[in-house]
Amino acid sequence: MNYWLGVYTKPQAEGRAELGIKAARIPVFCPWVRTRVAQRNGDRYVIIRPLFERYVFAECDAGRIDRLLEIDGVETVLRCGRGKVSRIPTVLIDAFQRAEGCGVFDRADAVFHEGDTVRIIGGPYAGLIAKVRSAKVKKRVSLLIDFVHKMTISVDSLEMVNA
Repeated sequence: MNYWLGVYTKPQAEGRAELGIKAARIPVFCPWVRTRVAQRNGDRYVIIRPLFERYVFAECDAGRIDRLLEIDGVETVLRCGRGKVSRIPTVLIDAFQRAEGCGVFDRADAVFHEGDTVRIIGGPYAGLIAKVRSAKVKKRVSLLIDFVHKMTISVDSLEMVNA
């Protein structure tokens, strides 16, 4: 019976391990994050890195663990007390795959855009409607409330309002 395993990779070898595991015909999953970064000259570009540094997930049975350990980039398989292999529930891997597919880990583009109307759902301003003034980073936006008060707030405290 197959189950998901946490595979600990060598430093900066997540991609190499993922490719090797795929080549061994073992189902593998490594959630990737897109992040937009700026250079000193002002140019911006997107980098892609693993969500969990030094970890990928492989679906295999106990008989293939030795094969998994031979793959380039793989250091070990996660184990719990008494040396038992740690099994990761399929529903957890499915949830991560859905989240990645929906762009939850995408930090390259802002969630909200300038001019969007939002409702504040957390903190002392909860319930107020505001316009997004600036959204240059993924996690924080600058708002204009009632066209008088300016503030910066976490996107976790906002929801989109239908125009």
